[in-house]
Amino acid sequence: MFADGERLLEMVAEAELRAARIGAGDVGHLRIAFVASATAELLPAIVLAFKKKFPKVSLELKNLPTIQQVDALKNGSVDVGFVRLPLESDGLSVESIHVEPFAIVLPKMHLLTSRRDVLVRDLVEESFIAYGRKWAPSFYEHWTSLCRNAGFTPNVKQEAAEMDTALVLVAAGLGVAILPYGIAKQSRALVKVTPLVKEELRSEIGVAVLTDRFTPLHKRFIEICHQVSRH
Repeated sequence: MFADGERLLEMVAEAELRAARIGAGDVGHLRIAFVASATAELLPAIVLAFKKKFPKVSLELKNLPTIQQVDALKNGSVDVGFVRLPLESDGLSVESIHVEPFAIVLPKMHLLTSRRDVLVRDLVEESFIAYGRKWAPSFYEHWTSLCRNAGFTPNVKQEAAEMDTALVLVAAGLGVAILPYGIAKQSRALVKVTPLVKEELRSEIGVAVLTDRFTPLHKRFIEICHQVSRH
């Protein structure tokens, strides 16, 4: 009888400790969505750092385009999303965690590859391969504004569901592209990549959560995102 009472007290104490850890964001489960172009360097580093610091939090990851992440966050099937910016949507809190230049991507045999410097205005007569507008509409408007600022509207001949696919299509000589430098530089063996370091417009990845479901666990995760992205 006495032993049963002691065990009951232990169970209550364990439950209270677990509740405290959950409340502090040290224990729990996070469902994380990400755009494929965030996986190369950013996402693995963040996940490893978070798992090291919070080993009692389990993580579930799924690949979703930005526009689908917005729906998933709002219907509660995802807790956190790595999205392409800019992104504005009622009910979402979005923080930028990674900024980089855009880059011009050309087929290896393109005439412009002989130039030391290639500028956006040099692409006025070119056919473009683009990451699909429907997957990240604001991002599409964002990168195309580089062309509009140079005095023309890009002639987009083909859209791709993944940036890796866009790079393959450029390598095949089907067009040129303007893509985030981080994803473009991985294919330097196949294409010519010129970072647009002098352009003020930048490519950004952000982390998004539902504003009214922001918990200590979300806060912990976003803190790690910022810590990793600063290194």
